[in-house]
Amino acid sequence: TKYMTLDSIARKNLELTETIRDRSKRGSLLWVMDKTSTSMGGRLLRRWIEKPLTEVNEINHRLDGVAELKSSAMRRGEITDVLKKVYDIERLAGKVAYGTVNAKDLVALKVSLFQLPALKKLLQNSSSSIVKELYERLDTLDDVAKLIDDAIVDEPPVSVKEGGIIKLSYDEEVKKLRTASTE
Repeated sequence: TKYMTLDSIARKNLELTETIRDRSKRGSLLWVMDKTSTSMGGRLLRRWIEKPLTEVNEINHRLDGVAELKSSAMRRGEITDVLKKVYDIERLAGKVAYGTVNAKDLVALKVSLFQLPALKKLLQNSSSSIVKELYERLDTLDDVAKLIDDAIVDEPPVSVKEGGIIKLSYDEEVKKLRTASTE
């Protein structure tokens, strides 16, 4: 995919993501267009605005998906409702990768992952190739969601030091140790 190269002066003068006058988002192209439901969608839109496509086929490919979703207000609303229940999976995955994730983050990840099957179902039977591709590529990560659900309590303490993060039903050894510590 080829993108248009815009230097910082062009991006600034076009007011793509911030205004010239006070460098705020309000009044920029991004501000006008951003009706996204998630932080991830907002970041994707920002990347699309900062690096516009140059190939007509790629532009039309994307526009076909936009047209399909725009023409079906009910379906678009259902997708939006599902996405509003999704936390920032990109940020949470980054925390997992860097080893800085805590139990509350894992519960947020679980809640988000539980939304993926419903989202995938809403993308099914699409007419545009870009939405079909999203449907096919979307891994609902059922195994990860189940592991978190099985292992982590629904309302974990803020600090790992407090303990009580792992469900007693998850591991017999944890159950024995916790029982021994309280009795």
